[in-house]
Amino acid sequence: MAGKRKRASAAENDEDYSGAAEEESRDTQESNKEEPSEKEEEASPKPKEKKKKTKKKESTASTKKASSSAGKKSTTASSKKGSKPVIKSESEARNMILEYMKAQNRPYSLQQVIDNLGGQIKKAMATKCIDKLEQEGELVLKANGKQKLWYRNQTDLEVLSKEELKEIDNDIKDIQKDIAAVKSDNQKRASELARIQKAPTTVQLVSIVATQREELAAKKQKLEKLESGSIQLVSPEEKKKALVDLDKYLKEWKKRKNLAMSIFDSCSETCETNPSELLEEIGMDTDESVGVDMKTMGRLY
Repeated sequence: MAGKRKRASAAENDEDYSGAAEEESRDTQESNKEEPSEKEEEASPKPKEKKKKTKKKESTASTKKASSSAGKKSTTASSKKGSKPVIKSESEARNMILEYMKAQNRPYSLQQVIDNLGGQIKKAMATKCIDKLEQEGELVLKANGKQKLWYRNQTDLEVLSKEELKEIDNDIKDIQKDIAAVKSDNQKRASELARIQKAPTTVQLVSIVATQREELAAKKQKLEKLESGSIQLVSPEEKKKALVDLDKYLKEWKKRKNLAMSIFDSCSETCETNPSELLEEIGMDTDESVGVDMKTMGRLY
């Protein structure tokens, strides 16, 4: 009995071990199955995100297409609203063309009439209306090769008498005289405006008056000295002698200046240098460099 019990317990132990081993093997298999599933789950979100992105792109593209189509529809609707309605009635189109031709009173081609009326009349309708107006004598056709021009019939225009034409001519002459008078008056006003614009301003006048007052005061002081006799005046003989001496020295000045400049020009040509650099190098002074002019010395040469 004891042996049977030991065998039974050993068998139970073996069964428990085998069951545990089977459960462990099942757990390991399930864990192995779960690991790739987790990896798949980690890898799977990426294509899902791509799908979402593609969906977003498709949605944005669809919205852009919808907005562009809506914009086109709105522009076409606005253009239709802004354009004038097309005239479909033949009588209305014919009256419009006739009134336009009478008002303009000049020749037009078929396309010019259509364009000038803003495209309210289609070409087929315009052709039909112009042909009927030509047949009725309201318009006159003038063909020059392939080019066709229509103008209003001139026979129904009012013919003026000679007296009326003469009166119109006189009115034109009077208007031309008025125009000439207005032009001359305009020129006078323009010259007056230019003179006023050249005149000094109020601010400039203040400074000008101040300087002139200073000059006036200096001249008064000089006049007072001359009248008091404190300044010794030059006699006519002395003045004449001074002018003779001035004339002599100015002539000598001019002579020496011409001689010096001729020598300098020849030197600058042979040296092939800049004249201003040569003047600075040799230390030569000119009238311009020292700020002296013969005109300010009493006589012009």
